[in-house]
Amino acid sequence: MKYWKSYPSDPSAIATSILLGFVGLTAIGCSSPAISNVPQSTPAQSSATVNTGNGGTHPARSLDNGKEGKATEKVQVTLVNSANKSQDLPLQKGMTYEEARQIILAQGWKPNPNVESNLRSPVVKAIFDRGYIEINDCSGTGEAPCRYEFVNQNGELLYVVTAGRDSLVRNWWIEKRSDASQQNSASNSIQSGRYWIGGTDQGLEIQAERYRYYDESGIDKPWKPISELKYIKDGVVFYDANHWCLSTLMPKNRVSTCTANGWMTRETLPFIGTRRFNFLGGSGTGQSITIEQNGNTVVQIHGTAGSSVIYRGNFSNPIVLEDGRKLLLEADKIYSLGLGQSAQDCKSSGSPCEAKLY
Repeated sequence: MKYWKSYPSDPSAIATSILLGFVGLTAIGCSSPAISNVPQSTPAQSSATVNTGNGGTHPARSLDNGKEGKATEKVQVTLVNSANKSQDLPLQKGMTYEEARQIILAQGWKPNPNVESNLRSPVVKAIFDRGYIEINDCSGTGEAPCRYEFVNQNGELLYVVTAGRDSLVRNWWIEKRSDASQQNSASNSIQSGRYWIGGTDQGLEIQAERYRYYDESGIDKPWKPISELKYIKDGVVFYDANHWCLSTLMPKNRVSTCTANGWMTRETLPFIGTRRFNFLGGSGTGQSITIEQNGNTVVQIHGTAGSSVIYRGNFSNPIVLEDGRKLLLEADKIYSLGLGQSAQDCKSSGSPCEAKLY
């Protein structure tokens, strides 16, 4: 079980504790966020935080007696606005995460390559597969908040917390990264070999203390010092906003993508290209699914007035849509399934949830 703890990195600055207006941030789970309107946070007068007296705040700790009389420590989490000029980012509480992310990337921040994404959570995995590789974790109670992590060239970490079904920004703060020097020195541990992203013809060739980039053009690029690469773990490096994994570790005959945790295997692609389908069979109710060779997938609805995208991300089977429905592909058919529903349930329900791909 994970708990989020946030401390201001500058002990000389007075950090203001912000207690989120929802319960359950301490219990990390995987249920879908629920819509809820929450007023902007104000400094909370609560025992949930303890002022250290030196400009910092720490989570309060309480002891509960378990069934056998043993004391079990619980950590109450608060989010802290650090003094590292997080207010300089032109973000606003209540804006969508997609809008905030565009601003953050435009300011030079990049997804934290060392983020530990809880991919065991279906919600986190669905977010990760949509390309938000900076996702850390989501809570399963209350407003079901999610936390995202970014890093800049100065080694600072930016944390963003969203809540609700619409993923609205609730808080953000910046911390200085204490392990920057250790990570830079770790470049000596980078193994030689070819490194790939997965799904593209791009690669890195690493030889001892040097590396070079290559792609489908076949033109040899100049060698550069290996110090420009960031060591993540054995067989994984970070370069140019992407994770690169040692090619010899890639699973055989499977569609895989390199992540901070190594190669992630995706579902075998059922086809490459675009297929159409229509659950209702009428005019203006058609849909389409497009799958690219690298696994990028787009699902659209084609109405009489135009088309709209209802899913964009990596392929999975089933494909989990934002409204909780799932699209399951089997042979030349596709099924629209509700929560806990199987293809067999769909077939026997009599509802228009089965369609032929053409």
